Amino acid sequence: MSKEAEKTLGDGGAGPGEGTLSGNMPPAEFSGFILSLAQAAMIHLGELPDPVSGVKSRNLPQASFSIDLIDMLVDKTRGNLTSEEQTLIERVRGDLKLLYVRATKG
Repeated sequence: MSKEAEKTLGDGGAGPGEGTLSGNMPPAEFSGFILSLAQAAMIHLGELPDPVSGVKSRNLPQASFSIDLIDMLVDKTRGNLTSEEQTLIERVRGDLKLLYVRATKG
């Protein structure tokens, strides 16, 4: 995954009291949605620890599903994204596919 996306994904989870409606939630944006799908894929690829257990483990079918969701979004949003959003989704998709191939071969 690109360094920019890794930096944005952070440590992989919300802490206590975070992620609630009363907490400080970021605005709902397309880039945040894509990064949340990428984070899920990276957790399932074993690249990031599970935010609940703190353990890294692989679930390749679930990782594949997250990548497939991003593929579907690329198709469905074609021509409707800003250049920044298009760049982000293409980079994330490429990085995740590379990580998936590595995970299935190693």
